[in-house]
Amino acid sequence: MTTLGSDEPGKCEVSAELIQQSLFVCDNRHLAVQMGAIGGVGLSEKDIHAEIGDVIVNEELGRTHENQITIYGSVGLAFQDLIGAWNVYQKAIKLNKGRYINFLD
Repeated sequence: MTTLGSDEPGKCEVSAELIQQSLFVCDNRHLAVQMGAIGGVGLSEKDIHAEIGDVIVNEELGRTHENQITIYGSVGLAFQDLIGAWNVYQKAIKLNKGRYINFLD
């Protein structure tokens, strides 16, 4: 499950109870509390299992059994969008797809 709608304090797509029953991973602890799913339901950093970067470098921090509920609460960091867009751009160049647009003219 991924939460994506928390774009301001007080918003969240899932309940505090579900978050507390889950393995909750976010992109940024501070922002998840300040304006993301955790803060949106009145929880704190202690309810966050890990940040996604920590899980990527240490798979022991991820899911431990098949039936475990996991939630990824993204607050939407711009560098993540940039990395994704760069990878799509590089693939398009490699496959000779798309068209060039000069935005400076």
